[in-house]
Amino acid sequence: MLYHQKTSIMQASQQGENMSDKEKIYLIQCLLEDVRGNWAEKVEERIKLAKQLCLEVGGDFCKLANECDDFLSQEDKEEIRGSKIAFIPQSVNFLDPLMKISDQAIGHTESEEEKKSKKIKQREIFEHYNLGPEVDEMYPFQLSGGMARRVLVSTALLSDPELVIADEPTPGLDEKTVKETLNHFRHMKEDNIGVLLITHDIHAALDVSDRIGIFYSGYVIEIAETKDFTGDGENLLHPYTKALYKALPANGFELKKGHQPLHGEIPEGCPYYNRCEMAFDRCEKERPQLISLGNKKVRCFKYEEGA
Repeated sequence: MLYHQKTSIMQASQQGENMSDKEKIYLIQCLLEDVRGNWAEKVEERIKLAKQLCLEVGGDFCKLANECDDFLSQEDKEEIRGSKIAFIPQSVNFLDPLMKISDQAIGHTESEEEKKSKKIKQREIFEHYNLGPEVDEMYPFQLSGGMARRVLVSTALLSDPELVIADEPTPGLDEKTVKETLNHFRHMKEDNIGVLLITHDIHAALDVSDRIGIFYSGYVIEIAETKDFTGDGENLLHPYTKALYKALPANGFELKKGHQPLHGEIPEGCPYYNRCEMAFDRCEKERPQLISLGNKKVRCFKYEEGA
């Protein structure tokens, strides 16, 4: 239903037919969510259309039109991946079992001179993470779990990234190794490197982060400051974030009925509608935007101006 509605509005827009402001706003929302989620083809065309519709609707949407210029094109993304943005994978199995560690860390080089330069830098970073020269000639199966983690972290830093994305780096690790892994991220922060930590371990996130983004059914429903996760959670905004915090064993283990909707079950409106105790009628059919409230963001109609 949602897909067909979106498709019909897209077709109407492309054919130049008149649309109501409500339809335009809905299409703007769909276009930008596609682009942000990196699901869309013809990204530049979608951004251009979203900007055009924002200007047609007017009002506060004019500000959103200017923000459309900040989206990266596919070429921009490909240029910064592996250079300004580095990735630490979830599993140590990401390491090639048939390559020596130093060769994997350095990667492809165009010349012998470039290889020597990268080798020097690789050794400096490895030393910083207590990986001695003997590690360079090892294969992955010869490393302990902690050493393999440090190799992945060190390799990510070889390109001098501005942002490191760490995908679930702590599952299955013992407490000592978890602490060691989180300390790596603290060191990055001290070196002015941004870290995006993707995790189900909320305690790990609270331990190292400045801000926490909460996902529900594939949507960011709140971006809160870490200090908000204290007391009774009174400074948290979204009802799901509050419920998540209170469900922690240290906070009373209060559980809500129901479950996150499976793929194909996500409501047309707010993804949390069926479990929310504060839902408005509009929440069933309209999906709220992620709005800014100072240093925080929340996806909830309750916090819209005039709600």
